[in-house]
Amino acid sequence: ESERRFPEGSIELLPYAYEILVNQLDVPFEKLKWSTERTLIRFRASIREFLGYREMSLNDKTDLSSWLSKNILPLALDEAALFAAAEFFCSHHKIELFAKGEMKRFLVKTSNIFEENLLNNVARSLSHEAKKILDGILEESPDNDNNEGNASEFVQKKKFILSDFKK
Repeated sequence: ESERRFPEGSIELLPYAYEILVNQLDVPFEKLKWSTERTLIRFRASIREFLGYREMSLNDKTDLSSWLSKNILPLALDEAALFAAAEFFCSHHKIELFAKGEMKRFLVKTSNIFEENLLNNVARSLSHEAKKILDGILEESPDNDNNEGNASEFVQKKKFILSDFKK
């Protein structure tokens, strides 16, 4: 419960957790064994039903991704905050969380899609002239600048070019 996900097997359960499960599920201790995949699936279903949760559907994934993209990702939070937001969404909607690895992959994919959409929107909003200025900045670097200047001169030159955007 503290992890807000189901244990992967008996190795993750502390001894007192067995007692809690026996009492909550009204299952004899002897039957509470995680020895087979079928047993694990049955217990997970019983626990989900008892708590009023459901498995995450494809629509839930889409809704979670959309909610994160609209409300959380624009804030540029770190990975832990993003994970906490996903946990909040799932808890609020009574949806079983992904396993940690699956959740991490889902969040990385959602973040990548958000960033790609953001960059595409920015690119579409730039004028042709602005794109040419940016291309010129990206083509040059302090290493292949043929002038005798150093990196700080390069940066000053680029600040001057970028100031053209304000005009």
